[in-house]
Amino acid sequence: MSRAKRFLLKGLMLALGLALASSLAAPASAQRGRRAPDFHVLDINGREIWLSKQLRGCGVVLYFFHSRCETCARLLPKLVEAHREFRDKGVVFIGIATFDDGVREFVAQHGVPFSVVTEHAYAIGEAYKVTVEVPQNSPTYQMWVQDGSIEPGEKVWIHLPSSVVLISRNGIIQLGPEEWSLGSDGSLRRRRIDPRTAETRPVAGPPTDVMSAVRAIVADKTCKVGRDVLP
Repeated sequence: MSRAKRFLLKGLMLALGLALASSLAAPASAQRGRRAPDFHVLDINGREIWLSKQLRGCGVVLYFFHSRCETCARLLPKLVEAHREFRDKGVVFIGIATFDDGVREFVAQHGVPFSVVTEHAYAIGEAYKVTVEVPQNSPTYQMWVQDGSIEPGEKVWIHLPSSVVLISRNGIIQLGPEEWSLGSDGSLRRRRIDPRTAETRPVAGPPTDVMSAVRAIVADKTCKVGRDVLP
């Protein structure tokens, strides 16, 4: 079994237990225009993050990644640049590492300046549809069964790395991961998940610049988060 598949299966098992313990209030679908699912966790440095209470009135950028994802590392400079420009304008950046293996090393190596969460991260990913269930009749599922990675009938989820969610200051999702992904050039591009294969396919249309997208969720003075709470 490949390392990536072992990580995914490990995350699946963790999610089953964490989903019950997590303080998520997930709607049936985390789509653009809907209220963002709530979560209350500690980041890897022990700082509290409570979306609906502590970050009320703030714009929020959630960046889903995992430490073994080379694309995720290549995209960090764009997010760091946006974080530096908007951190004092009521926008909070939070990294959600759905696989916690090597996260601290990843953060240190790449100089990630914002908070990173591993606690209940897989359950958060499920709530925001960053993890997608693979249909049992799909070629992807059959390949896993034939490879011996899973038993027939087991559920399988695929994690979509480099997913970005933008939440406005009133708690409404402006960009959701089921519609957008961060391109290697730092642009946000439309995509659609193919239910037959669980693969993502690009959708025609011009990309959106990260800075322009984040600028749209700049908060007003109701955002009270200070640097002593979140970097």
